[in-house]
Amino acid sequence: MESTLRKSLICALALLAAAPAVSHAATSNKHTTSVEVRYNDLDLSQPAGAAKMLRRLDVAATEACGASEGSLSDYVWAVHRSACHAKSLNRAVTALDAPELTALYDARLARPGGAAYISVN
Repeated sequence: MESTLRKSLICALALLAAAPAVSHAATSNKHTTSVEVRYNDLDLSQPAGAAKMLRRLDVAATEACGASEGSLSDYVWAVHRSACHAKSLNRAVTALDAPELTALYDARLARPGGAAYISVN
């Protein structure tokens, strides 16, 4: 009897310990990260300004989706090709409603591979 009680107590403690992790995983999909991108120094109606802005947005999307300058290159590569990155970049370009920026973004999407990956070189 004592052995059964002990096993039940151990199982209950294990479930209680796992509950916060499960709860966090269920709510972490709703987490939104915002990254400020300044562009008051750019003329988005000019190709050079639009290209700089697209690079800034790419870096911000990468950061918002979990990668940073210190991340492993394979991880950054994966983030660049993630749905999070594609949606974030698309949302930002659409929100700015700058025709030159949108045209540049659309041209990059039309390249072979079609991913929303913007080279940061």
